[in-house]
Amino acid sequence: LDRYSLHFENYIDEILRFYAAKCKNMAVIMQTGTAYVPYRWDADAGAIVQMWLSGEAGGKAIADVLFGKVNPSGKLAETFPRRLRTDMEHIGLVTPRAAVAAARAVERLSGAKADIKWVNDIYISGKKVCGILTEASLPDFLVIGIGINLRSVKNIFPDDLLDIVTSIEDETGRIFMPSEMADVLLTELSGIVENLQDRDFLTEYRKRSCLIGRDVNVHSGNVTYSALVTGIDDSAGLMIRLPSGEERVLRTGEVSVRVKA
Repeated sequence: LDRYSLHFENYIDEILRFYAAKCKNMAVIMQTGTAYVPYRWDADAGAIVQMWLSGEAGGKAIADVLFGKVNPSGKLAETFPRRLRTDMEHIGLVTPRAAVAAARAVERLSGAKADIKWVNDIYISGKKVCGILTEASLPDFLVIGIGINLRSVKNIFPDDLLDIVTSIEDETGRIFMPSEMADVLLTELSGIVENLQDRDFLTEYRKRSCLIGRDVNVHSGNVTYSALVTGIDDSAGLMIRLPSGEERVLRTGEVSVRVKA
């Protein structure tokens, strides 16, 4: 991203907000060619269509969508491509980097303290509010998927999950639009993935960890054992000490870690 904001100029948003409030069936068609976050008018608009750079047939394509001749649903909503120069040594740090960015975004928007559970979950008040999944096929692509619970989960998830899962609304009583979170999250991501060789983010990653200093049960395949989390190394590995005194470093994908009840 090479812009300071994902919004249009202020007057454009004001015009759209005015007409969206007056015309409930208004469809807003945007041909921006890049990511854009609506500012306080998207809830009133009847429909929002992002054309990107659609070419000469764009007008007919949009008409077909609006008149129901083509159904564009079922596609990935939005993807924000970014060309990165890195190597295999630093790819393993992408997920923890994204975790720091997501924690910052959750905290910045909601005001609630956001912790990181190694390696890719964000917690508020001891409950999971965000999960991150990174998939790569190098050197072609690397995709970061981030899911954040904005609205209440109390009437959605079964009771046995409500002890471990939460949402920003449930924790703060505040409701945020997805566009508001997207704006903050993309800004934080843009800053933290700029230089994958830089490991300064690990200081914040360690400070936000909700596992360091705690006893955990480590599940690795069919084996479960107890350990004390002693820290996070410079490759974002989880450092643990077994009751025997043996020290190990856990890597992404090897284990799942659950805090002892």
